[in-house]
Amino acid sequence: ALMSSLRRTSQIQLAASLVIMALAGGMVIWLVVGSPVRLLTMAAEQVSQGNLEVAIDPEETSDELRVLAITFNQMTAQLRHLISGLEQKVSELQKAEKTIQDREQYFRTLIENAQDIITVLDADGTIHFESPAIDNVLGYKPEELEGQNAFDFIHPDDRGRILKIFQQDLQKTGEMQRVEFRFKHRDGSWRYLESIGQNLLHSPPVKGIVVNSRDVTERKQLEVQIRQAQKMEAIGQLAGGIAHDFNNILTAISGYSELLLQTGYNDSELQRGDIKQIQKAAERATALTRQLLAFSRKQVLQPKVLDLNHLVNEMEKLLFRLLGDDIELVVV
Repeated sequence: ALMSSLRRTSQIQLAASLVIMALAGGMVIWLVVGSPVRLLTMAAEQVSQGNLEVAIDPEETSDELRVLAITFNQMTAQLRHLISGLEQKVSELQKAEKTIQDREQYFRTLIENAQDIITVLDADGTIHFESPAIDNVLGYKPEELEGQNAFDFIHPDDRGRILKIFQQDLQKTGEMQRVEFRFKHRDGSWRYLESIGQNLLHSPPVKGIVVNSRDVTERKQLEVQIRQAQKMEAIGQLAGGIAHDFNNILTAISGYSELLLQTGYNDSELQRGDIKQIQKAAERATALTRQLLAFSRKQVLQPKVLDLNHLVNEMEKLLFRLLGDDIELVVV
């Protein structure tokens, strides 16, 4: 019984020793492996949260985990470098995008506030784009004309000529001919437009013909007025020359009629009255030629009060002789 008891006690002591050794080994393993692994785990959690500044001190790890700690630190350093580069690229892209947006807004503002009409046509004349200036110049909203053929709005007398020029310019790239034509206003009237185009059908961003048009109606009206003024000036010069020559003839007529009155050739009262009528007609004609000369020389006319009754009475005898017996003249 004693031997059995001693044997049981020895077994218990051996088991206790094994437990203590196991606990001691576990503590050693925790100190050697568990603590560095915990450091790596905590560092990885911080990296996942966006903290790339975290680093592990290799001296706090065992030889087996030191390489892992160094590799971890190198990876975080590379990540910081990559992210810094990406942030710089993103910043550059944002600046470039802002520049593009600003330039787009700049050119949009120019087009929307331009006085000239900017139109984009395809090869058959269909309107794909109209600038807002079309509203101020021709009364149309841009969307009213987009999709319609531009030649349908050109005056019939100009359409054939413009269509021929348009088809000729389709065969070449670059600037097209400058043309003038009449375009129908929304109110039904016709406005003169001066247009010049650029064939950009070959350009992928545009794929159309860009036409810049300007309203020259007032200029055309001024040109008509200038031509009319030139005609009037020419007429004035012609009238002045005629009036000058005619005045010389009237001077002779007045002189000879005065001689007839003074020489006594006119014995009868009827002849004397006729000669006086010739004199008066010559005087009126002289006054008229004087006005024509004043008009041709651009002199300032001097209006005078005219007694129409006296003038008609003076002309009555002459009119009676000119009209003849078959016409009755009544002066009231």
